[in-house]
Amino acid sequence: MTYSMTGFARQKISNFLVEIQTINKKGAEISLSLPRSLSLRENFIRKKIGMLLSRGHASIKIFSENNQDVKVSLDSCQIMHSYLKDIAKSLDPSYVVTFDMVLHAVQNFDVSKKHEEDQEWEEEWEKGLDELWQKLLFMKKQEGEVLAKDILARLDQINRSVANLEKENENAPELFANKIRERLEALKEINEADKERVLREVVIYAEKVDITEEVVRMRSHIVQLEKLLTSSNEPVGRTIDFLVQEMMREANTMGSKAPGVASMNHVIFIKGEIEKIRQQGSNIE
Repeated sequence: MTYSMTGFARQKISNFLVEIQTINKKGAEISLSLPRSLSLRENFIRKKIGMLLSRGHASIKIFSENNQDVKVSLDSCQIMHSYLKDIAKSLDPSYVVTFDMVLHAVQNFDVSKKHEEDQEWEEEWEKGLDELWQKLLFMKKQEGEVLAKDILARLDQINRSVANLEKENENAPELFANKIRERLEALKEINEADKERVLREVVIYAEKVDITEEVVRMRSHIVQLEKLLTSSNEPVGRTIDFLVQEMMREANTMGSKAPGVASMNHVIFIKGEIEKIRQQGSNIE
């Protein structure tokens, strides 16, 4: 299954609206914007999303629907005032708890929460974030399928060009050696010893223009890439990056070996398609 790194989803959790947007990035990175009332829950949310994100930058924004961040109830202030007075009394009986202290504490802490309520909150947000992620995956999957289809089509074109290149160069070593022999025959003044030495060098050079090894490796990379895009259940983006680098390496070697304008045109086309695959692969998780 191929997933794009780009996606967007929105989910309502409790009295909050949660939005997540993912974009391309080689590593995994999370940015989180949340209201003050959830500041103590930041680690929980980061940890949950971090377990799901394998590659890319995830930007998460959480909005309060009932504006509870600016509402301060009388009950919460009374509880906080009593709580702070108890602390102050134990530290210094002369210590005075002001309204500003109470207000600041109420806005940043909620001492009325019980352990059972904390557990209920975590269960609700665990479920909500899972549902949010499933919505995100649906969009990422749709775009990923489009990317995979495009890459597979380009791999087919590369395969065809490699076949044509191989066919044009299958007799290249022998043809090259024959041309050199003809030129040597035309040089009557060259002695037999020199002729043998030159012929040995010609044979060595002729072997160097053989692209069989590069063709075999290129086809192997193509097969591996096709399998990744059609049957892998794991994130494949990093593996695609590696295989594309190897394919470009083989194409460059072919270009340095294969003689002739027609062969070079095939190599240029192959390298162009590999570069397009690299660009598309950079969008895949």
